[in-house]
Amino acid sequence: MIGLAAVLLSLCGLFVSIYETSLERQEQRASVWPRASVAPSLSGDSVKVIVENSGIGPARVRAAAVEHNGEHVAGWRAMMERLDIQGSVSTSLLNQRVPSPDSEIEVFAIRDSTRALSNSIWVGNLDITLCYCSVYEECWVTAMQNCVDIVVPDSARDGDTDRGPQDPHRRVDGCGYIQPSGI
Repeated sequence: MIGLAAVLLSLCGLFVSIYETSLERQEQRASVWPRASVAPSLSGDSVKVIVENSGIGPARVRAAAVEHNGEHVAGWRAMMERLDIQGSVSTSLLNQRVPSPDSEIEVFAIRDSTRALSNSIWVGNLDITLCYCSVYEECWVTAMQNCVDIVVPDSARDGDTDRGPQDPHRRVDGCGYIQPSGI
């Protein structure tokens, strides 16, 4: 009877130890959780795209892609050609960057007198998808359009067709399924 009680007590100790270890791992992962967002900054004819990490850990950008009208675009220049935008542009590579906590990176800036770029953003034709991971290889996907109030013309509305801001982060197993643009 004493031997059985000792085995039962040892098993209880083992389960408590496993549970404690699980809680410690969750705490470690939470202590370095990134939260990256892609957002446009539109002011007059100035258009900027900013990536911000508001999390408490670094966000390792594994893949970034630009889409116009649902089609993959090779990079910033290709996007400007599609929209027939001329002018000097300031760009910064986003793929493989590691924004630190509470930092933001300006990845694209241009003066667009035709406002073709800002209009494409506001009506939902232009999107930037970002896949980022924590130091523990937990990954999330976010898209610029999830953070933007898309303007839908009244003639196109049928009930709830316009969408507002959503939770812009979706947990994924990895970033391999995203075809990166050269951004």
